[in-house]
Amino acid sequence: MPGGHHTMRLSSSQRVLYSALFFLLFLSVIQLPLSAETGIETEPAETSPRYGMAALEAMGSNLFLLGVNRYIRQAEYAMISPESIHTNLTSSWVWDQDEFSVNQIGHPYQGSFYFISGRSNNLNFWESSLLTLGGSVTWELLMETELPSKNDLIVTSLGGIAVGEMFHRLYLEADASDLHARWLISPMDSMNSLLFREDTKPARGRSSLRDVQLAGGIVLADNELDGSRNYEAAENDFSAYVSGQIIYGDPFILKSITPFEHFEQRFSINLSDTFYSASFFSDGALCAWPLYDTRHSQGSAFISLHYDFIFSSLINLAANSLGLSFKTQHHFGRSWYLSSKLHLNWILLGASEYLHLWYDAPPENGTERRNYDLGTGEGVKFYFEVSHGTIGSILVNYSYYGIHTIPESVPEYGSTGYSIIGILDMAFERRFLGDWYTGVSATSYHKQGFYDAAADTNDIISSVNLYVKRKL
Repeated sequence: MPGGHHTMRLSSSQRVLYSALFFLLFLSVIQLPLSAETGIETEPAETSPRYGMAALEAMGSNLFLLGVNRYIRQAEYAMISPESIHTNLTSSWVWDQDEFSVNQIGHPYQGSFYFISGRSNNLNFWESSLLTLGGSVTWELLMETELPSKNDLIVTSLGGIAVGEMFHRLYLEADASDLHARWLISPMDSMNSLLFREDTKPARGRSSLRDVQLAGGIVLADNELDGSRNYEAAENDFSAYVSGQIIYGDPFILKSITPFEHFEQRFSINLSDTFYSASFFSDGALCAWPLYDTRHSQGSAFISLHYDFIFSSLINLAANSLGLSFKTQHHFGRSWYLSSKLHLNWILLGASEYLHLWYDAPPENGTERRNYDLGTGEGVKFYFEVSHGTIGSILVNYSYYGIHTIPESVPEYGSTGYSIIGILDMAFERRFLGDWYTGVSATSYHKQGFYDAAADTNDIISSVNLYVKRKL
């Protein structure tokens, strides 16, 4: 898609990218003045940053991936040449057609290597964010024969920043605990720890982990699928699942402009003979300020960066978002506890399956065509918990994504439109032994798609889950 004559009017995709980058740059610029005025401590500079090594490792990760794609996988897009590089440097950026798992999961993970190259070489969050952007631009222009991709730049940068900072901090926690498998959390951190042998471990007994939970159980699903699907699995299907939750930092009385001093993530894997699903939901505080702090109640507000996805045989959903968050907790007497968390988000770039291309219009002759929408829009996440020491706990999670298709991104035979996606999870659980809990939950995923050049769609996917959980 070579570019012709262009006016100076910005497309919606350019507005999304420029707005996101401006917002991150704005926060980085105000960081030092704010810390001086408020007395908030920023990240300590215990050792000097190794800028050259950080850039070398970020580019080295690109060369390593290029080598794997070219010489092991022998992928056609990795057969770069001076001509392909010249084409990329002189062509307009496009919306690519790569599959969901590559674009929405693989690229953020790739971006985390750029980011951690900076963090593990003592660069701060914002310097590492710029390195992530640079690594993504370099990949798009120099490391593929495909034209540079707008959506890859956005997702690799924003997703890589969020995933990279969380992995970096979790690695430090694992390192402080001498966890042997910590290199699996962050290979780049582990490599630099061996190379430079710096003592970056948190002080023992001062872990920032506030809550770590692991659960497992069985799921009975009941699907009311849109008629345009050609899904052959039974409507009622048993599967097994494992899930987890990590809360890092105290979310209720935090005052900080150091990014990700608090973050949360929830993840799950669900498998059966006919179904698979992997999900990940996260939010990380870019800055935070307390709202109130009394004997029985605390609350804080945040500006947060979010990275979410669901990848399954029925659902494709991803969202990179910025938002305003509020988290509160209240204690009533000695037994009752109430907690709530509210996120009001702008989805910078979201993705959701497009059934007409997924089922009804397969590409011909092996041509590449994306079968999911790309869009921006509004998002809401809400969490509520009320618990009693003896009776048990009621937990409610609700996430809403309103994704407006970006017109320039619509693939061949696709359509502009608007998707409304709601995910509701309600659970009751009770402690039965020490840190062990048992519970039952009901989950419902509901999507309505409204399209300008195709029939509307409507899916409801529900399940009941029985589980056992342990708080670590």
